[in-house]
Amino acid sequence: MKRILTKRNITLFIILIIITILGFVSKLYKGPLEQTINDKLAGLFYVVFWSLLTGLFISKKEIKIVTVVLVITILLEFFQLYSNPFLAIIRSSYLGRAIIGSQFSWLDFPFYTTGAFISLLILIKVDNFNRE
Repeated sequence: MKRILTKRNITLFIILIIITILGFVSKLYKGPLEQTINDKLAGLFYVVFWSLLTGLFISKKEIKIVTVVLVITILLEFFQLYSNPFLAIIRSSYLGRAIIGSQFSWLDFPFYTTGAFISLLILIKVDNFNRE
């Protein structure tokens, strides 16, 4: 049986907590560049969050993890072009909008890609650090 409380997972969990806090702060931020930070930067943290969370359960497959999370995030972005009563119910709550989004924007894609790259670097660095 695989040990869950490894140094690697504890490190990832701490980083995940920091990313989660930064993600919520970016969603709730009020001030200059508010829309960009609320919508675009939050998307970057979204990809990093899901990549690191997945990385807690799967190790040594950093590129696959990040690629799958990026593809799912992009698919969710395209889902925002589609509306039906079920999705409207989900999007009516803050958490629902935060998870599946509410407005399609091509400008989100560079932030998602940057988040995937940052995730890949974090996962590789954490794995390499804990092998030493």
